[in-house]
Amino acid sequence: MTPDQDKERLRGRGRALRHQRNAGDAAERIKVNALSVIDGLVMVPGPDAVAGYWPMDGEADPRPLLEDLSARGILCALPVVVRYHAALEFRAWSPGDALVTGLHGIRQPVAGVPSVIPRVVLVPLVAFDRAGHRLGMGGGYYDRTLDALRSSGQIYAIGIAYEAQKVDSLPALDHDQPLDWVVTEKRAMRFGEGGR
Repeated sequence: MTPDQDKERLRGRGRALRHQRNAGDAAERIKVNALSVIDGLVMVPGPDAVAGYWPMDGEADPRPLLEDLSARGILCALPVVVRYHAALEFRAWSPGDALVTGLHGIRQPVAGVPSVIPRVVLVPLVAFDRAGHRLGMGGGYYDRTLDALRSSGQIYAIGIAYEAQKVDSLPALDHDQPLDWVVTEKRAMRFGEGGR
């Protein structure tokens, strides 16, 4: 089996597992576990921004976390696919802000909202392993984005997932960007030196 075939098999398994979770309860526990990590990474109040995402297709829900961060005065943002096969752009977002449906069906801030360069990126995933590798939906958007952000400064990539999405190992290619942390409803896991 090729790495691409193995990734596709794991994507099917991970997507099925995401849909079996009690999303509301898990989101609150993910929030608590993520706050214990983020509190040590960003200044409150301060210039650091946290980029999240609007969940779809059973993804673990970071919205309660983003709402809490926003209430603490932390600038939050959501991703925008500005064009196919490019890095993501992040636009400022606060609870209650208008959203539109963009490319790939992703809910995103409307045009004209200021762009943000985040210090922390909350990353959706289909599966993750004990080495901090992540399996996404296959478009490579987060790999390109994390690569670009890391080349211009220190950022932290935190995978948001259900514990059941953990696998022993994932096929990792040269362009696959590792995570610094994964936060689930059960725990926060740090990977490698300085988070990687």
